[in-house]
Amino acid sequence: MKTFIQILALGLMMLSCTVYKNKPVSLETASDLNLPSKVQGKSGAVIKFKRIIIEDGKYYGVKEEGSNQFIYELKQEEIREIKVKDKKLSTALAIIGPAIVGGIIVLKVTENEINSSIDYY
Repeated sequence: MKTFIQILALGLMMLSCTVYKNKPVSLETASDLNLPSKVQGKSGAVIKFKRIIIEDGKYYGVKEEGSNQFIYELKQEEIREIKVKDKKLSTALAIIGPAIVGGIIVLKVTENEINSSIDYY
């Protein structure tokens, strides 16, 4: 039962997994793409934003927590790199991950049924 719960938890984690592209992009590109972005500051801190927008020549990171939306000004001189979400890979993991976990669960259940139907003397 413990293994089943661990496998199920792994599948659920893969559903919420976000994969970011390896190649960093500029603030301008990140705002044009309108994708979730991960911004690493020169201090090493990493902040994830729902998207990056530009207004009046200034860039802002939009963060959503529940029904609240927070906007943070982003300054190029304070940013080490920006990576945007890899939509294809994130979607693939969201589909393939739970499918693999489902397959493992089916194998475990089948294995348990086979083992319980064998009479040991």
